[in-house]
Amino acid sequence: MKRRFSILLIAILLMTTILSSFSLAISDKALEVALEIFVQLDEDTKEFGVSLLRSYLRGDRGIDDLKNDLPILLSSDQVKKLESLGYSLDDVRSELDRLKSWSQSERDQLINYIEEGDTAGIKKLVKSAGKSTSPGTGGGSPGPVGGGDLPAEGNNELEKEEPLEVLFTDIKGHKHEEAIYYLAQRGIIKGKNEKIYDPDGKLTRAEYMALIDRVLELKPTEEALPFEDVSPDSWYYEYIKAAYDNKIINGTSKTSFEPDNKVTREQMVAIVMRILRSKDIIYHLERLNRDIMMYEDAEEVSNWAAGDMFDAVKYGIIEGRTDSKLCPRENATRGEAADIIKILYDLTKEQNNKGEE
Repeated sequence: MKRRFSILLIAILLMTTILSSFSLAISDKALEVALEIFVQLDEDTKEFGVSLLRSYLRGDRGIDDLKNDLPILLSSDQVKKLESLGYSLDDVRSELDRLKSWSQSERDQLINYIEEGDTAGIKKLVKSAGKSTSPGTGGGSPGPVGGGDLPAEGNNELEKEEPLEVLFTDIKGHKHEEAIYYLAQRGIIKGKNEKIYDPDGKLTRAEYMALIDRVLELKPTEEALPFEDVSPDSWYYEYIKAAYDNKIINGTSKTSFEPDNKVTREQMVAIVMRILRSKDIIYHLERLNRDIMMYEDAEEVSNWAAGDMFDAVKYGIIEGRTDSKLCPRENATRGEAADIIKILYDLTKEQNNKGEE
């Protein structure tokens, strides 16, 4: 992953520096050099980069994070290569600040142009971006993925209710005992039966969406669900439909969700991170002294999940399965799901409480 970060960031940073200076009459030749770097990136690296860039360009805090993370993302050899092209890290940091004047839609459009390889679109955007930003449309955090508003959660109501009795006999002393007990008291998680939770067992994608729905109390719309493998007669139909209608999930393809497949750790993280960004929570969290490169299997993170996993480690949303292994593509356990769902529950409840003050 370090190599993927280095290749991608050199291209992004060089392009950002040159494109940000385009209006200052920088030579077309320099611009061509930057664009050629992107053209030459293989699809795997480009997909990885788009995922990472989407994360960093969400709000001004994301841009500040990118500036702070440069020493982590770039190796010493890559820094030297950047310097050989006439740029220092401080130069790049200064140029990245220019993106704060861009609206979120302009930033998203830049990412789309990069993904599509539309160099003409990039040139046109750079000439106009940041010049017509009106209050409330600038570098702030975006609304929910795909637009619309997530409904208000009912966390406060849960707190007022009498806690449920928890009778699980297989969680005492378990690593995830606290989270399991906490959520079971509030009726968010349920066991295999009254006394068995099975903390080391795996859970399906449908079961995970049920947990998400119980925290957010999502409401479905009248729109048709496109997933052919989610039957209207299934117990999980309303959960998956509500999550899809509220732009929390996209499915494994346009017509499938694979509800009975086991949810992986990176899938679990990506869904939660999407929610936290949509609600402008993630960039208000305290950064921990951790980064994804501390795990020896960081290279195994899927390209589409790169940005989410990077931020999740940085903000303490996810920990490694061991001190050295992140295990991003392995199936999540029911105990691990309880931990991350508790974090989501606490953060959204805290946001709701602040809104009522």
